[in-house]
Amino acid sequence: MTRKHQAQGGPIYNIQGGIQAGRDVIMGDQIINTQNISNIQNQPQFVEALQRLEAEIEKLKAHPGLKPAQAKAVKAAQAKVNEAILETKKPAPPGEHIHKTLDSAKQSIEKLSGSIEAAIGLGTVLAQLGQLALKLFGH
Repeated sequence: MTRKHQAQGGPIYNIQGGIQAGRDVIMGDQIINTQNISNIQNQPQFVEALQRLEAEIEKLKAHPGLKPAQAKAVKAAQAKVNEAILETKKPAPPGEHIHKTLDSAKQSIEKLSGSIEAAIGLGTVLAQLGQLALKLFGH
């Protein structure tokens, strides 16, 4: 096994032969988003989950090689998540509107998932939170 150091990315290992992985393998710039939304039971927890998601989307802005069209999609998704946060903070959050807003953000993120591996999983989290908004806050 040969080990080389790269200035920005840390160590790189060049391995010859077969590799067997018994669990998850993360390659390149992939980020696994592991938000546990199954434990969200109320409005403050939902807002907190949206804020964590918005922070993950913010990280995408710093992705190296982000093209202008991709940056626009990230910005659109982030704006929709921020809109959902504001709506959720209302005394009677409109579940249907929050669901539609998060679906719109999901569509923006899905435009990236084929070209920016770090976006993998964010669309799923957005879809799950959208469904949860309907359950928590009604239609």
